[in-house]
Amino acid sequence: MFSCLVSLFPLSLTLIIKRKRSVEVSMDNGATFVVVLHQVWKKHPLHQSFLGFYMMDSHRFSEQTHGLLGQFFHPIDFDILEVHPGSDPQKPDATMIVKNNQLTVTRGWQKDYTADIQHGTNIPCWFIHNNGDGLIDGNHTDYIVPSIF
Repeated sequence: MFSCLVSLFPLSLTLIIKRKRSVEVSMDNGATFVVVLHQVWKKHPLHQSFLGFYMMDSHRFSEQTHGLLGQFFHPIDFDILEVHPGSDPQKPDATMIVKNNQLTVTRGWQKDYTADIQHGTNIPCWFIHNNGDGLIDGNHTDYIVPSIF
């Protein structure tokens, strides 16, 4: 583990690097970010390794927070309608109304790494088809950094 304190007047940052695990950035106002590399099996047919960006103590952010973080900082209002059987009997499909958009979604399970950054906890969620089009700001390709791995 490597730790350092960076002072950028008037803001101080604490940076903790846990080799091959995570990077933690804490600001002097108490807001903390953790970036974790989640690696999947090599040559997995569907999933890719990704960086998980987690906000700890997010209550310390301003109500004006926007951009990549801000679009999910505040609760999102949505409605689920027309739940019906999907191609997998264990995963129903439905229509989600969010941000004035009508989206196709599928019920499934996902890992939540908020409480357990290393292993995660399985939680039920709605998977949005078409790479999140209609939910995320911009296009999904705006969030991909192809040369990072």
